[in-house]
Amino acid sequence: MASHSVPSLAMMHATLLAQPFHREGWFYEEKYDGWRMLGYKRGPQVRLVSRAGRDHTHRFPRLVAAIASLPPDSLILDGEVCIFDQQLISRFEWLRERPRDETATPPIFMAFDCLWLATHDLCEQALGTRREQLEPVLDGQAACCRREGSPTMASKLGRKCLNAATRASSPRTQRRPTVEAARSRGSR
Repeated sequence: MASHSVPSLAMMHATLLAQPFHREGWFYEEKYDGWRMLGYKRGPQVRLVSRAGRDHTHRFPRLVAAIASLPPDSLILDGEVCIFDQQLISRFEWLRERPRDETATPPIFMAFDCLWLATHDLCEQALGTRREQLEPVLDGQAACCRREGSPTMASKLGRKCLNAATRASSPRTQRRPTVEAARSRGSR
């Protein structure tokens, strides 16, 4: 393994706005209810660290094994650990305790960004570029999935996403809908 160390990074946070918007070149994504995590890989060692800085590596051994099997020797993934029900709705509460009588996926790491790849810090690159580098890393991996979205898709589907974000929230959550958008240019 190279003597290069993988840095510790702070997560980027979404900004709550009074109302959704649409702008060319922005990413629009479905909001998953899960635990935000950074996945750090250095050689065979993997750590899953929450937004609060807690190490959850021991909680998700299947995800740790999946990230460890990815080809780059060093890697930092930004994503959300989710469990989905039979209707493919992410169920935040099931991360603590999954009901025994419900059909559900195992925990899945929904990666939406690649911050470090091999020996390269990608944070200063545009989000679209980082996502392009993320795709081949996760190709064929079932426990780690790539979240969809690109500037091209945002241009074509931005209005559709905006309309979906402004619809009434589902009865399950009773929360006001939000839009999580990350600008495709600039750094984190």
